[in-house]
Amino acid sequence: MSISASSGTTRKGTWLILLVGFAHGTTHLAGQGFYNLVPYIQQELQLDYVQVGAFGFIMQLSGFAANFIGAPLVDMSGRRVLIMALALAICSGAFFLIGSASSFLTICAALIVMGICISSWHPPAISYLSSEFSDRRGFALSMHGSFASLGETLGPIIAGLLVAAVAWRASTGWLALPMLVMGIVLLITILPNDAVTRAKSKAKGGFSARDYIAGLKTMVMRPVIAGLCLVAAFRAVAQVGLTLFLPVYLVNDLGFDPLKTGIVMTCLFIGGIIAAPIMGVVSDRIGRRPVVMAGMGASTLVIISLTLIEDTKIFVGAVSMLGFILFAIRPVLHSWLMDLTPPEMGGSATALMFSSQYLLAMAMALIGGIVANAFGLIYVFYMMAGSMLLANIAVMILPKELSQEEV
Repeated sequence: MSISASSGTTRKGTWLILLVGFAHGTTHLAGQGFYNLVPYIQQELQLDYVQVGAFGFIMQLSGFAANFIGAPLVDMSGRRVLIMALALAICSGAFFLIGSASSFLTICAALIVMGICISSWHPPAISYLSSEFSDRRGFALSMHGSFASLGETLGPIIAGLLVAAVAWRASTGWLALPMLVMGIVLLITILPNDAVTRAKSKAKGGFSARDYIAGLKTMVMRPVIAGLCLVAAFRAVAQVGLTLFLPVYLVNDLGFDPLKTGIVMTCLFIGGIIAAPIMGVVSDRIGRRPVVMAGMGASTLVIISLTLIEDTKIFVGAVSMLGFILFAIRPVLHSWLMDLTPPEMGGSATALMFSSQYLLAMAMALIGGIVANAFGLIYVFYMMAGSMLLANIAVMILPKELSQEEV
């Protein structure tokens, strides 16, 4: 059985968007689930905040490094679905390794593999959806982002239930299982059709290493693309800071149990499920810039408010509002980038944006751990708010440039 994506307006086309999106969601379910295991890994292995920050640093660093291999591989080989399926399968294996780890270094080694695999998903997936559904790109990529938010929403609550039931080590295998299953599903359903598309692309002349390097240089030199990458990087600082340090703050500073911690983290991500497709459609109609500007400004204010709220219920409500805003911006930025990028360079353009995100996010993870050790976790939130403020300023000064459709 294979699913065709010959038309972005067919029912089969919509199911393909949902299928790829669901597979994407399994990586975020596992990734966010891991972050919710960190407080218990920290307690068992007696780690300090710098070592906790090192987990995030390693994930971001390995993801950054993977872009330099994965992006050219996607654009020059055209094997987008195969790369997506392998990323899912190998990442699930890394999770099983974490469950059996007895040392900090073993977990770090597994996180290197995880970071590479999760990073390797985005260039082929975003390029695939963008090219197959160019007529409704904002919707397709927003659904891709919405499933990421769904995975991030379910990850904390599932991890909390698993830790309460079977402890953190056994939890890793259950978090990894959906990725392995979806890797197999992708191979069975859409790999045959992607092979046909790749054969047609080669018949039109192929895409050489020289073409790739020339196209990459052109993109890097365009101010609007460089600016978009910077905006995405500042946003990623807030996202990584929240996903890594908020669970630790809830457990260590507020004394939350595993289930309560999972519920709060679920509230952070659940808004993105609703907001992402809405904002994607809105950005298709009114443009990407106003949607991103509004989201960045609102996120800055909400992060600052978290440091001032003492009532638990109000805190949870503010976290939910932050997730609604912060995760709605992510697919709109991806769509904006794809608007400006030739279809054959979609994987590399995505890698440029994610590389920028990884660079600042891994700095946030490490510096955040040092700041938390020295001054307390609350100061990490001030860092996140400052990053979102810089993102908003960067959006305001981005130059106007025609999309590929307008050229």
